[in-house]
Amino acid sequence: MTASDLGPLDMEKYLNHFGIAFDVKDDGNKTLYRLEKCLFNPDHGPNEASIVVPRTGAFTYQCFHASCKRHTWKEAKQLISGDRKLSQFCQGYDPNWQPPRTTGTGMMAALTVPMTDAASLKNGIGGGPPVPQPCDVDPREFYEK
Repeated sequence: MTASDLGPLDMEKYLNHFGIAFDVKDDGNKTLYRLEKCLFNPDHGPNEASIVVPRTGAFTYQCFHASCKRHTWKEAKQLISGDRKLSQFCQGYDPNWQPPRTTGTGMMAALTVPMTDAASLKNGIGGGPPVPQPCDVDPREFYEK
């Protein structure tokens, strides 16, 4: 499953999960999640900072104070949730999803173990087909469906 399969981030769910107080304002082409206080300066009060979620495009963080103008959504996300992935807050997230199990081509199943002991080689029995190099074997050969 790719990030695009998960659908959009549910910002309300995300902010509520981490205890961030906010209210929502729809502003035409974007939704503003107006924060009770700025993430970077708690002296900046209600509705002075927000997370902006456009209908298309990247999220942004904004605070109307000059001291916070440089802060980004990436920095805000780091303060809110650290290095945690956002996938669990996406609308299409399924906690029970498992990647599909695939198998290879059957190349390994077709190989026979050659007789390589000294007696077999002396009698002309040993040898067998060449064994492929590890880089030539698809890793999926070692998994079952």
